[in-house]
Amino acid sequence: MDVLAEMLIAIDAGNKEGLRQEIIVDLVEQCCTYKQRVVHLVNSTLDESLLRQGLALNDDLQRVPAKHGVIASGTSVLAEKTPLGPSGTTTDVKGPLLDIGDNSEKPDER
Repeated sequence: MDVLAEMLIAIDAGNKEGLRQEIIVDLVEQCCTYKQRVVHLVNSTLDESLLRQGLALNDDLQRVPAKHGVIASGTSVLAEKTPLGPSGTTTDVKGPLLDIGDNSEKPDER
């Protein structure tokens, strides 16, 4: 995740070809896969410390691929050079954590 974040910071905003590099595509896919695992773990843990860590990791695993999407769409130039770090925040969760990520590229694999 950190490697992908650094690579996205280094990519020039006008260089959309750089986003299609095999390593970047693979890392984005890995983040999405790991996010699904973290969602499952967060929903099944009773340990508050692990829950906080899982939620922070979930935020980061969502933020990095979202940055890839922003760069690919050309939506925001300012966000492209903003370093990504651990969220360091906690969120009160009243129900199960839901994965509402973009699944438009792949069919639902349930």
